[in-house]
Amino acid sequence: MTVQQTPLSQPAASTRSKTDATITPVQTARFTAAVSMALVSIYCAFLPMMKFRGLGYRGDEAWTLWHAMNSPRRVLELLTLDIKPPMYFFVLGGWVQLFGHHETITRYLSALFLILALAFCYQIGRVLFNRAAGVWTALLVGLLPVAQHYVHEMNTYTSLMLGVTATSAFLLLWLRTGKGHYAVAYVAAGIFVAYSHYYGVITIIAQAGWALLFVRWRNWTLVRAFSLFAAVGLAFALGWGGVVLYTVSGGNVGGGGQFIVGTPFEVLSTLYIEFQSRPTGLLVMAFLFGLITVGSTAPAESAERLRWSNAWRRGFPLAMIVLVVGLGLALNAVSPTLNARNLIVLAPFLCVIAAYGMVNLPRRLQAVTAVLLI
Repeated sequence: MTVQQTPLSQPAASTRSKTDATITPVQTARFTAAVSMALVSIYCAFLPMMKFRGLGYRGDEAWTLWHAMNSPRRVLELLTLDIKPPMYFFVLGGWVQLFGHHETITRYLSALFLILALAFCYQIGRVLFNRAAGVWTALLVGLLPVAQHYVHEMNTYTSLMLGVTATSAFLLLWLRTGKGHYAVAYVAAGIFVAYSHYYGVITIIAQAGWALLFVRWRNWTLVRAFSLFAAVGLAFALGWGGVVLYTVSGGNVGGGGQFIVGTPFEVLSTLYIEFQSRPTGLLVMAFLFGLITVGSTAPAESAERLRWSNAWRRGFPLAMIVLVVGLGLALNAVSPTLNARNLIVLAPFLCVIAAYGMVNLPRRLQAVTAVLLI
C-alpha cells in the first residue's frame, strides 16, 4: 500500500517577507532626487552664508531692519512714504522678536527662504519636464551670482524669489492634477508675493497672460484659473491698492539705485551681463541648447487642461520671461523700477530652460558642467 504525499502548500502572499519586495525605478529616482536636492540646498543656501559671516549690515539691510523692528502699525505708516509692500517687514519683525537682530541670525531667514525657493524650483522643473530637470533648475538658480548676492542679504528680494517660485509651482501642479489644495496654496502664495514686492504683482499678471494663451476653456478650467488670479488681485487691491494710488498720485514713486531706462535691447544686454554664470557664458549656452531640445524632444502628453500638449512646456517659461520684461518696461515708463534686482524673478524661468538643456547632455558632460559651475 502506497501513501501519496501531498505537496507543501505555497505560503500566502500576505505572509511573505516584506524584504522580498524590490525597489522600483520610481522609488530610486525619488530617492536620488531627494538626496541631490538636500546637497544642492546645503551648498547653495548655507555655504555662501560664510561670505557674509562677520560682515556688518549694508545700508539697505540696516534700513530694512530699522523698519521691521517697529510696531506693525508704525511699519505701515513708514512704508506708505516709500510705497513698499509690508509682508517681508512683518515676517522679519517676527523673526527678530524670536531670535534677535544679530547680522548672522537675521540673514538665516534669507537662507530659509532660499531653501524653500529651491524646493519650488525643483517642482517647476519636475512638472514641466522631469526630476533631473528639477534638480538642475534648483542648482542653476542657487549658483547664479545675482541670486547669491541679493537673495542672501536681508532684503525683500528673498521673499520675492520665494513667492514667484511658489506661485509658479502651485499653478503648474494645480493645472496638471486639478487638486483643490494646490489652488488654495496658489492663492496664499500669490497674496504673500504681492504683499512682498511689486514685481510679485507683475509675476501674477504674467501668469494670467500665460494662462489666457495656454489654458483650455474645457470644463471651465480657464474661468477657474482666472478666479485664482482675481482672488490674489482683489486681496492686494483691498489691502494696499489705495496706498499705491494715493502715493503715486502725490508724485512719490519711491525707489532708488541704478535703473534701466532705455530700449528693450539695453534691457536684454543688461540681463545678459547681470545673469551671467561662472564660468561666463556657460548658462547662456545651456539656455540656447535648452530652447532647441525643449522644442524637439519634449515628451508627448495629453494635456486635458492645457492647449498644445508639448508647447505648453516651453511656453510657460518663455511666456513668463517675455511678459515680465514687457510689463516691467511698461511700468518703467511711469516709475523707474526696472533693474537687475527686481528682474531676479526671471531666474527660475531662465534656469528651467537651461536645466532641460543640461539634462539632454551626456552624463559625463553633465558631471563636468556641474563641477565647473560649483
